[in-house]
Amino acid sequence: MELKAIKKIIEPQFGYLAKSTGEQLWAHHFAVWSIFVKMSKFYPSLDDKEKYLLELACLFHDTGKEKIENQDILMGRENGKVVHKPKIEDISGHIEAIKDFLPNPLTQEDKKFIFDTILTHHSVSDSDIENITTSSAGIFTEILRYSDWLASLDNISPNTLLRIKNYTNKLFDLAYLEISRSASPTTNLILDITIKKYIELGWTILMVFENGAIFIGNKGMKYPEKTRLVEDIYTEFVKKSLELQKPNPTNFTNVMLAGASKTKPSLFLDAHKDIILEALGNVDKASSFFFKFLIEVFDNAGYISGDVREKYPVFDVLKAASGTRGVPNARKKWSEVKGGTIPDKLNDMLKEMFDLSKLKDVLPDEFSTDELLKNTDLNKLKPNVLLDVLYTVARKFEKKDVEVDKQLKEYLNYIISLEEEIDFRTLAHRIFERYKEYKTDYNAEKGVCERCSCPVTIGAKKSLGFIDRYGFSQVRTKPDGDRATCPFCAYDVMYLRRDISENDSKIYLRIDSKIPDLFDLYPPLKKFITGIKQGIEYPYSIVKLQNREEFNNIPFAKRITIPLPNNIKDDQISEPIRNERGLLFEIGRTGVNYSPKDLKSKYEPLYHVTNLLGFQTNIGTEEQNGLFGRNIITIEGDYYKSLAVIILASFTGKKDKKFVFASELLEKSPSVAITFVGSAVEGGKIKKDQVFRFFEFIYKSKIKLFETERGEYTMKDLLKHATFFAEGIPKFCWAGEDWTKWMSSSSKHLISKPVSKAMNDILQGKDFDDAFARYLSHIRDNIAKEKSEAKEGPKTDVNELAVFVKESKSILMLYAQLKKDNITEFIRAKNALMSAIYVFKRYENLPEVVKNDRN
Repeated sequence: MELKAIKKIIEPQFGYLAKSTGEQLWAHHFAVWSIFVKMSKFYPSLDDKEKYLLELACLFHDTGKEKIENQDILMGRENGKVVHKPKIEDISGHIEAIKDFLPNPLTQEDKKFIFDTILTHHSVSDSDIENITTSSAGIFTEILRYSDWLASLDNISPNTLLRIKNYTNKLFDLAYLEISRSASPTTNLILDITIKKYIELGWTILMVFENGAIFIGNKGMKYPEKTRLVEDIYTEFVKKSLELQKPNPTNFTNVMLAGASKTKPSLFLDAHKDIILEALGNVDKASSFFFKFLIEVFDNAGYISGDVREKYPVFDVLKAASGTRGVPNARKKWSEVKGGTIPDKLNDMLKEMFDLSKLKDVLPDEFSTDELLKNTDLNKLKPNVLLDVLYTVARKFEKKDVEVDKQLKEYLNYIISLEEEIDFRTLAHRIFERYKEYKTDYNAEKGVCERCSCPVTIGAKKSLGFIDRYGFSQVRTKPDGDRATCPFCAYDVMYLRRDISENDSKIYLRIDSKIPDLFDLYPPLKKFITGIKQGIEYPYSIVKLQNREEFNNIPFAKRITIPLPNNIKDDQISEPIRNERGLLFEIGRTGVNYSPKDLKSKYEPLYHVTNLLGFQTNIGTEEQNGLFGRNIITIEGDYYKSLAVIILASFTGKKDKKFVFASELLEKSPSVAITFVGSAVEGGKIKKDQVFRFFEFIYKSKIKLFETERGEYTMKDLLKHATFFAEGIPKFCWAGEDWTKWMSSSSKHLISKPVSKAMNDILQGKDFDDAFARYLSHIRDNIAKEKSEAKEGPKTDVNELAVFVKESKSILMLYAQLKKDNITEFIRAKNALMSAIYVFKRYENLPEVVKNDRN
């Protein structure tokens, strides 16, 4: 079937969970369908109609999980086991709902085929066997079961793959790739290259995990050759590492050439040729770029001996400038060479050295025999000539396939598994020995990586993007030395911190899917993600996707609203980076002194929306997983709460940490939050539609206020009770003069007075009957025996009054019990109820939120 039909078939499933991990039901069905379609090509006995019906079975097989009791269990509201074995009428009902979108109509026999296939895909009972009438149903169920097994994997399971191959009599081959490294840019690089190698050999990709992949292919297909694969990965890794390591000699004491550039300086020049050429042609930059690169190449090669320093005094000055007391030492040595006044600033001194030096002063005879060139002033040489000089020196000391290269390739060979058995004991022993040495000697180049335990290490230099180079760690206790990192973690840091100052961090949205085909359901997502980001910051337009033409083809539950402005400025975020597993968006910067809690509250709606789209979502700085390090399961109640937070934050008047303030206010002081909203409307700070949205969202949020023997009391319950009193008190308690007072002053005291008096008596410890009697004393005594439909007749009667009194007593008894259990919670809930009663009476259309849910 085509994707257009698939979208329509799974649309009624949007918003339901398939697993307690938060996986969406429709996304699970799509995953099973995607795997089956690829697997079915290896079943020659299946005809086109059987494939079509099996596709539908894949898309319906777990619809029994939509039942309320199952969703409550999956969302953690209830305990128990999810029971979702279908009935024939359930399957028929789902098919009936989408029949207009099916490519081919279904007969009753077809529906029975689908039902029989689904019925026993988890287990089989005697009654199931009696109900199945489709010929060869067991075979069809097996195919569905294998697809379901694979789609349900959260990581690679070799045993599951082996079982499937054995059960299918090896009709096809299943292969897997596994990388023993957590999700990171390095892991993605390895994954992308290796997946391409499998595809080149004819394999089809079934699933992609954060550190591995599963493929399907014909029996006897070749695997990538491991040695060649490691060489290709390492070559690409070095190339990209050098590209990310930007040349920046502005601080002469910082190391420029670290990691791969230390042993491969000419490749570093290749990677940044244009930048360096431009700098060598700039009078303000030429000296620092030229001298810094030159002195580090010579120094790393061990070339600068005492004799060399004596023969070439400029080397002695440059070497001193690179030390910890760079400026004073360098100025002293340059004074000894030049004499006279020395510039105070190091960069000015370097420019002076550049202007007064000839090439022969910095280039030993063995590197050039061109006397004319060597006797030329440095500042007279053209940029391309200066670059050639740097290349000459770099190539002289270029180290190819040095020991560190061999060790890194060997390490890659260990952590990349192409199904072969790997003996990790040798690697583990090496890591342990290096760890012991590192604890003793504190040498960053002879330790283990403090992030991933790789035993091939380098110092965490600023030129590699590290900002926390020093300080205590669990591995090394020396406070004033570089931490040990590895080239792979250095690559990760450079990748994630490229083009950013050390006082700032990027905020990333990473959306992944283990089923690559899932992205085919969507148009380009950049504009959509940008729109939600803008909507969070300015929540004035909250809409349903089907009402926005440019987004109405995105698979999303029709009942759920999202913050989307009318005019989206899609230049606010850059194009996402795509890899085999998903997309990486840079969505913001933290700034200085940022609050992780505030950012979490701010971006929570975006986190939930992308999870509801069927993706696995991570939002945070650099490599944080979940939502700024917290693994939060997306359920609708939490999503609505996050929307209420961004609306509340928009008019708190706070400039800093307004989102976390709004979040904590809503959780800890809901009465203040509700009052905030009412005051904002009166002050013209918020549109009435936002008021409705705020109460709609907190109503749906299921924020828990307290718990008694009668169960949980949520925000939904409170707003129902507020609606009850806001409508009932004027009806049963107010006389004519009360209406006049309300119309003139809208007094909070007036509307909540009967409830407030009773609550105060409860707070003071009076008997409940006395408190309730105080409440009843406010009921007017002229209520008719029967209400009338006539224009001037009574609008209520004693029968309705009896219902009102009964419900009032039930609510007040609930609060009386809470006061006995927890007086603090009682006061908090009481104040929230009083505020809500006032706001719901003040804006009389608000009770419609409770009555209609605004779905």
